Amino acid sequence: MSTVGRIEMYLLSDEMKSLINANTKIFPVAYSYVQAATNPNNYEYVRVTDDAGHKHEIYIWDNGWELIGADDHSVSWLDIPDKPNNYPPSTHTHNDLEVAISEKANINHNHDLVYSALGHSHLESDITGLDKYTKSQTNNLLDQKAPLDHNHDGRYASKNIETTVEGHESRIFNIENGYTEGHSHSNLLVLNKIGYTGAKTTIDLKDIETLQILINEKSDFSGDYNDLTNKPALFSGSYSDLTNKPVIPTKTSELSNDSGFITSIPNGTTGVKGIVQLSTLISSTSTTLAATPSAVKSAYDKAVGASPSIGVVQPTTDLWYKVVG
Repeated sequence: MSTVGRIEMYLLSDEMKSLINANTKIFPVAYSYVQAATNPNNYEYVRVTDDAGHKHEIYIWDNGWELIGADDHSVSWLDIPDKPNNYPPSTHTHNDLEVAISEKANINHNHDLVYSALGHSHLESDITGLDKYTKSQTNNLLDQKAPLDHNHDGRYASKNIETTVEGHESRIFNIENGYTEGHSHSNLLVLNKIGYTGAKTTIDLKDIETLQILINEKSDFSGDYNDLTNKPALFSGSYSDLTNKPVIPTKTSELSNDSGFITSIPNGTTGVKGIVQLSTLISSTSTTLAATPSAVKSAYDKAVGASPSIGVVQPTTDLWYKVVG
């Protein structure tokens, strides 16, 4: 096997480095293990640990050992085989880092064509659209301002001055009892009688005035019904004193028979129920008269008198017996 130059790990693709560093197991072997061109231990990757000319070389087994790189950093440019003699331009792309670098400005760049120098100045006539005051206007505005070190000692007492009020106890007593220096209240007794227990912190005297007006305008009505004027006449309680009274019927003929009550009874016959006349006749054949008990008894008596014996069995000529009566 011929000697080849080493390839540094950083020159390998990410896929190759990932495969070597993460997805495989690289076993250390002597270079003689690779030279034997056999793989009795079924290693997938091996790394040479001896032989100065091949130390750190990494091989992969593919029906024979193939060199795929080395993990040292001592590869010489002269050891790289098949290098081109020149590098003509061709279509290519740059990674994100190269693009980012190309977008950076040169370290010695400046902005002289865009911005003025740091120590530059302008004349007032060079500035357009300036909202400005004239010198006299500026002086006039400044004259209205107080000096920076001004004070109000001539108008106000110093906040830090402490004074002693002589007789302050008597002054407080007088103030609490309605007196202040320089004036007094002639109606102090009246004011002392004024009390207030409400929730308001202030009272508008206009409200009191308005309330007084309303009080003055109030009615003098005593509340007694007899003191009212234009009172309506009271009802006496008598039905005859009512107006628009309804007419109350006094005869049944004035009533309306809306419920269909019987107003007359027909004469009774053998076919119709109704009124019949009583009769004491025992010889009448009328069908409209009704026999009285006396007529029934008279007929009974006659029947008894005509029969030999009511209830007695009598023989007949035909030797049949009949019950008389």
